[in-house]
Amino acid sequence: MGMVAKETQGEKRCHINISYGNEDCESMACNFDCASKWKGLGECVSTESPNCICAYRMVAKETQGENMCHINISYGNEGCESMVCSFDCASNWKGFGECVSTESPNCICAYPCAN
Repeated sequence: MGMVAKETQGEKRCHINISYGNEDCESMACNFDCASKWKGLGECVSTESPNCICAYRMVAKETQGENMCHINISYGNEGCESMVCSFDCASNWKGFGECVSTESPNCICAYPCAN
């Protein structure tokens, strides 16, 4: 899954899907994961879905002034391993990858957006 950007009164908003694999999305976990990783607001698609939609502000890379894009790398039914996540993100997008949690199959990769 990827990132979607939307401008709201001069501010770009991004949305990313957090999947909890075979488990149903829980509202508190969705909000916590979204707030702790992206300082955004998370909302479950439904109580019977594993998907959480996280809405957050697009950030600019302070040192170079370039926008950062985000992509979700899912490892299916396996838990995310931080070294694999970091390697996949760096080798495929020249970015920085971080696991949503050790129990989640999701790796969030932040990389410089193409101009």
